[in-house]
Amino acid sequence: GTLTQNVMRFQKCSVGGVSYSKVEGGGEVMESLKRLAFETVPPIVLETDEETGKIEYKAESPDEEALVSAAHELGFSLVERTSSTMTIDLGPGGKKKFRIHATIPFDSARKRMSVVVETEDGKYIIYSKGADNIMLERTRSTEDANVMNSHLSTYASEGLRTLVLCKKVLSKGEFTKWTRDWKDAMNKTEGRDDAMAMAASVVECDLELVGATAIEDALQDDVPDTIADLMQCGIKLWVLTGDKMETAINIGYSCKLLQEEMTLIKIQALDDNPESIKLQLQKLAGHFGQVTKLTKNFFEVFNERIERRKTQWRSRIKRVSTMFSVAKKTSEGSLTDDGGENDEIDDDVEETMLPEGLDLSQLESQHMALIIDGPSLAHVLGDKESERLLLQIACICKAVIACRVSPSQKALIVRLVKKNVYPMPMTLAIGDGANDVGMIQEAQVGVGISGKEGRQAVNSSDFAIAQFKFLRRLVMVHGRWNYRRLCKCILYSFYKNIVLTFMLFFFGFYTGFSGKSLFEDMVYSGYNFFLGMPPLMIGMFDKDMSQRTMLRFKKVYMSGRERMDLNVPTLASWMVQGVVDAAILFFFTFCVIGFVSDGMFIFGTTCYSALILGMLYRAASSTYTWNVVVAFFWVGSGILYAGIFMPIYSNWYSYSPQFYGVARDDAGSEGQAGAFWLVILVVPTLVLILDLSKKLWRSMFVSTIIDHAMEIDRGITHDAQEMFRVMEGDEETIKGILKTRGEFADDGMYKWWLAFSSRLPKFKFDRKKLRLLNRKLDDKSKRELGII
Repeated sequence: GTLTQNVMRFQKCSVGGVSYSKVEGGGEVMESLKRLAFETVPPIVLETDEETGKIEYKAESPDEEALVSAAHELGFSLVERTSSTMTIDLGPGGKKKFRIHATIPFDSARKRMSVVVETEDGKYIIYSKGADNIMLERTRSTEDANVMNSHLSTYASEGLRTLVLCKKVLSKGEFTKWTRDWKDAMNKTEGRDDAMAMAASVVECDLELVGATAIEDALQDDVPDTIADLMQCGIKLWVLTGDKMETAINIGYSCKLLQEEMTLIKIQALDDNPESIKLQLQKLAGHFGQVTKLTKNFFEVFNERIERRKTQWRSRIKRVSTMFSVAKKTSEGSLTDDGGENDEIDDDVEETMLPEGLDLSQLESQHMALIIDGPSLAHVLGDKESERLLLQIACICKAVIACRVSPSQKALIVRLVKKNVYPMPMTLAIGDGANDVGMIQEAQVGVGISGKEGRQAVNSSDFAIAQFKFLRRLVMVHGRWNYRRLCKCILYSFYKNIVLTFMLFFFGFYTGFSGKSLFEDMVYSGYNFFLGMPPLMIGMFDKDMSQRTMLRFKKVYMSGRERMDLNVPTLASWMVQGVVDAAILFFFTFCVIGFVSDGMFIFGTTCYSALILGMLYRAASSTYTWNVVVAFFWVGSGILYAGIFMPIYSNWYSYSPQFYGVARDDAGSEGQAGAFWLVILVVPTLVLILDLSKKLWRSMFVSTIIDHAMEIDRGITHDAQEMFRVMEGDEETIKGILKTRGEFADDGMYKWWLAFSSRLPKFKFDRKKLRLLNRKLDDKSKRELGII
């Protein structure tokens, strides 16, 4: 339902070892199966259109509604349903009435539901439906189950959702005894759920296999494109579903989560043996760990990679520059050896080259996907070693699909990723039903889809959307905007207080750190009040680039994924700039004015005024989006200080006699006004020029892909066509960029900052390396590893 429309359409069924499709019309066997749909669904609400007389069915689940509607189309109509009875119109066969004695509800642990009815001729029958892996274990005939499994696999491979239907005729004694036990279980005040589950398991066994249904649920609009865009942003997608493995894989291909050229790894327990899962994971870890043999220190590996990349580019430039002179002195064959085929070999080596000593968690591949089912996952969760191995393999893969998982397992998977992946990732869970509530609440960000599954997911989520496609704008546009706004707001708030603090620190050298204040108390206390709105406006309105640019160039999302805007180097840079700006504001003002004899507050107020204007300039240079509201509060902050507060407070003699007349003497006296206005005009401008110079230097010499995207968005880049080709993935252009601007980076010019980060870099495990590694395996080894 998260990816599909929840508009169920009955397509196929299997009865008596024969598979039927809706277009074939079916016969008595198919019709009898459809009649069972009424007897195995929970209470259905019947609505009759007064004008047309058409009956509409409303059920708790869309697939149950689809079964009842399909039966109605075949001539079997549910005409009445109460809490204790149900009447079915069989067409030529007349109407039949059933008495409902008990309904055993569906839950995520049982994965089935049942109803005990009494027919008109006095027979007691239990009808059950549920997931195939649960129902087939409770049937009598193994032969029938094998045939059914074959049909179910066929349906699942077509992306259809399946349900298995069973029944069992109860004797009068069995019915009486079970009914008594069931009522006792329902009346318990302690352990009621366990008692009801125990009573249900007694009667839901040794069932007669009736058939199976296959229902189609089409994908929502733009699901494949949305998933493709999210994956281009570098987001790892894990699909947690209750469907069969074949159904989940088929939907994975349909929504572009899986690609045809991908290598799939299936993890399934052999004979329900928990040790087989751990053994398979250990073999997979050992298999992919073959890419490196030697153990080296990370910094040695990283430095070697930098030097190797530089050497490769220098050697290629040298070969190109000497090619024509070499051609004059050598034969055509030797020229081919130096400059022809060897170039291609070098390119291949560069693509597949991985440094020695890599940790398995540093590998990632765009050509691998992991598939695991719920029973196998049950053996993994709770075992620390198996959890560690599973995460190592899963982090290599581009996508992970967990099928036949329960709601509790969904939450445990989210917790496993959140707690055991280093550094801790930001997890987002999206779902549309009550079975998704656990994982939505477990993730850092929960998104609920409001649809036919009810509003449980929406009520438990942080954000609510109507369709899956809206997740693209929520994450790629608004998520990125909000991340950058918040980071800039935090950094600016720290920065402006560092500037204030270090101005007082510098002043302390002249007072022997006696505690003498540079600013009057009320003026000092109003600092964050005067400068409170500019960072708030940045946090509310700022947009570094347009929505069109972000949706076109998905790589810009890396600013949030890689934490580029709020990390230790960035925070240190703002702090250092704060110290430098404090020195400029204090010492330049001191050089112009000095400690005047008219009072300390004259010098302090001049410093403070320059400080306020300098911080407003700094906020302006950090603001990318200007509108009426932003401009009003930016100008208003200056007016609040200089036009309202200072004239009133400096003339309020009864409240602060020591500050009386300071503003007039500072800005209006004959001997002081010139120096004051010189400071106000020059010193804050120096702070602004320093900030702009820093940004200009960064954009010219250590530019990131974010900087270039912003330039393209504003049409001011020096080579827009080149950057368009880079962002669209043109390999030749990227190599040129690497050679001239970012030759030490792993993925190009925009990861330069990794050298200053404690996080281990990721290395691409490309398709050629993967094929070479898997080529060494025979068929038996591939089966043991689950590689297909």
